[in-house]
Amino acid sequence: MLNNNLNKILSFGPGMGNLFFIHVSADDYPLADFVLEQFKTKLNNHYNQYFTADRFFNFSVVEDIINDSSLLDQPNYIQVNFKTKPNAEQQKQLINLQSRLNGQNFLIIICDKLNKTDQNSPWFREFARQAVITGVNTSDAEFLISHLFSSHKLTITHLALQNLINQNQGNLSQLFNEANKLVLAVPKGHLIDVNEIKNFTTDNAQYNIYQLSGKYLAGDLAKSIKILDNLYQEPGDAILIMWVLQEDVKRLLKIKSKMKTVPNIHHIIREMRLWGESVNQLPLAEKRLSYSSLIEIYDDLANLDMAIKGVLDINVKLLLIKIISRLCIVKPN
Repeated sequence: MLNNNLNKILSFGPGMGNLFFIHVSADDYPLADFVLEQFKTKLNNHYNQYFTADRFFNFSVVEDIINDSSLLDQPNYIQVNFKTKPNAEQQKQLINLQSRLNGQNFLIIICDKLNKTDQNSPWFREFARQAVITGVNTSDAEFLISHLFSSHKLTITHLALQNLINQNQGNLSQLFNEANKLVLAVPKGHLIDVNEIKNFTTDNAQYNIYQLSGKYLAGDLAKSIKILDNLYQEPGDAILIMWVLQEDVKRLLKIKSKMKTVPNIHHIIREMRLWGESVNQLPLAEKRLSYSSLIEIYDDLANLDMAIKGVLDINVKLLLIKIISRLCIVKPN
């Protein structure tokens, strides 16, 4: 789904405002950085001024810049990067600053990802009346890469784009490096297909253990095995993988036990104070896996523990694949 405000920033032109707000998680910041670079190319005659904002940052320094500008001065591009999010006092300062902005000053605020509560707060709703606000996350990668190619008069097939993104999963900085390699490698007007991805790019996928958790809880066996191959290089790597598997299985067993009296799984998840992206996949796993299947998997995890310690002569990698396969696939009755 197209992020309309993100598209507004990328296609920025005269009369489209001078106050912009991007919220993004640290993991997805390379996407926001690309957006900022594209935005700044449209303001290349501006004087760039950058600030890193902690909880003590005061917007009076930005107000001074705005007050000092005149029609004869070089216009300003002012970028404020928050380490987290604006606090209550900074929120007030941002609201007061809105009316002082003019065509000589472009202000862009970047902060940590805002949740629904943040976005429904009174200050944010008031701020949104004048600012162009957008959140950026991994789901925007396809659109941004397509925008990059389009700006160089290139197009790419959907399959080739998926391959390029998959080859750089968990490595967004490298994703744009690989895309720029393609820009240099193929002529303008070219349609990039899977062959160009194979010939001109490399596999830079980087995964973490929590991405593996999300995939096997969702039942995605193919992606789970791919992530496992990336994470597991030697038997010692299995220790952390085993720990996460055990935690997920214990959570699922506890959820199934609680559902005997509380049928609402989302209420149970909140009650257990579970968090993280993989939490959204727990209902899928609970529905897919029976109690007996989870007990069998727990037994396999006990064998995995002994295999890692050298007590059992079992191939650790194959046992991990077996456990993950059991988590992904519905056991026939």
